[in-house]
Amino acid sequence: MSSSSFLSDYIPETDFARDLSVSQRTIARYRKEPDGLPFAVIGGRIHIHVPGAKQWLARRLRHPNPRREG
Repeated sequence: MSSSSFLSDYIPETDFARDLSVSQRTIARYRKEPDGLPFAVIGGRIHIHVPGAKQWLARRLRHPNPRREG
């Protein structure tokens, strides 16, 4: 098993921040929340677990109040 396939579910924090169009500082804040963004430290660098991040983002979805007139 090559290292690239072994770590295929992880991306560097910098790439994750770029994909979301936010700063690394914002991602760091997300990681420090009580139910924060899942991550791993690999080789001294922070990597985001993509499947876990998708679940984390899904839990943060907001739905408009159906009774409220928009």
